[in-house]
Amino acid sequence: MNIRKILTHLDFMLIGSAFLLVMAGLLAAYSLSLGGEESSLYLRQLSRVGIACLLCILFLYVDFEILTYYSAIFYIFLILMLLGVLFFGTEINNSRSWLAIGSFRFQPSEPGKIIYILFLAGLLGQFKQEYLPFPRLMKFTALGMLPVILILLQGDLGTAVMYLPILGGMLWMSGIRPKVLIIILLQSVVFRLTTVYVVGNVNLTPQQVAAASGLVKGLNMFSISEDEVRQNLSSDHTIIFEGMQKDYPSTIYLYISERESVASIQWLGILYTLDDEGMVMDENNTTASPEGMPRVTGLQVTSIHVGQKLEVRNREQMQAYYDIISELELQYYLDQISEINLSDTDNLYLLIENGISVRLGTSEYMRAKIGAIRTDIPYLEQLGKSSGVLDVSTPEDAKYSPES
Repeated sequence: MNIRKILTHLDFMLIGSAFLLVMAGLLAAYSLSLGGEESSLYLRQLSRVGIACLLCILFLYVDFEILTYYSAIFYIFLILMLLGVLFFGTEINNSRSWLAIGSFRFQPSEPGKIIYILFLAGLLGQFKQEYLPFPRLMKFTALGMLPVILILLQGDLGTAVMYLPILGGMLWMSGIRPKVLIIILLQSVVFRLTTVYVVGNVNLTPQQVAAASGLVKGLNMFSISEDEVRQNLSSDHTIIFEGMQKDYPSTIYLYISERESVASIQWLGILYTLDDEGMVMDENNTTASPEGMPRVTGLQVTSIHVGQKLEVRNREQMQAYYDIISELELQYYLDQISEINLSDTDNLYLLIENGISVRLGTSEYMRAKIGAIRTDIPYLEQLGKSSGVLDVSTPEDAKYSPES
């Protein structure tokens, strides 16, 4: 390749713009060296400019078709280097994006931009159609996104973002169908999550629920999966996922309910609190039950861990617990109970705050039995009764026996 032919193909406007940028950088470095802050910075920059100029002249004599011919090999080498950074890289400024060979350190993702451009250009050169077919578009996009994903895994968001305009420009030059391009632009710009509304929270803030769900601003609306959100929220045992609604283009409604402690149980010197389904909510090294919360006794516990359902030897005990608690909550009488005795599922007992014991019998007809308690206890209190046993095992024929 002769010099005259090279000169006729040079873009002097591009070269002039690059020259002005380089000169501005050198002047800034020189001004710093005059202040004595960075005396060697100017010389280092000048030497690098000289090396860059020599490389530019060298590459003028290289046939670009040779570079694109071997671009796939360069691309594989880039991917291997990026993978190597993940396993053997050096962390600088909270980013594991550097490789160290002795005292020499370099960032593969920076020179990788040139390889990236060469590879994508070579790949596009293989396609002869006016518009890029959809299967090849997917292949092209996947290969283009692979380095971006690896750089993101290194924690180098800034460099990863620089790769995206290159990929976008290549897609534009590929002759992508306008309809497909519009869809991509809408997905990447318009259909991005900006707002999360939380419905059903009581104690938790919307920000806490959104953080637990994994929903963050900027996520692609089409990539957000309800199953994934449900799984994320399941890691917080205080949240029950009820549903999710997408309001396109950029809003999501999260429907939840919160588990609340409604009863307590003492086990091996530790006080645990339970929700109405037997989920273990909390533990404390105390013996005093929280105010307004009944203590559950008589359970044959086999396993108890915060964030998991209470496990007992007799499943009928947990069913009885659920039946009693749900009816007490439904009839707003839970705060009047100080103890729930489940030791015998055929002979269940409650202890009222005023000191009267209530015999429930089995867990059948629990609604009628709790209703009978609500009717008879106020009457007994009017009579000045603060002890004895109220038998509501037959709710339509409740009997009171004074303490003997």
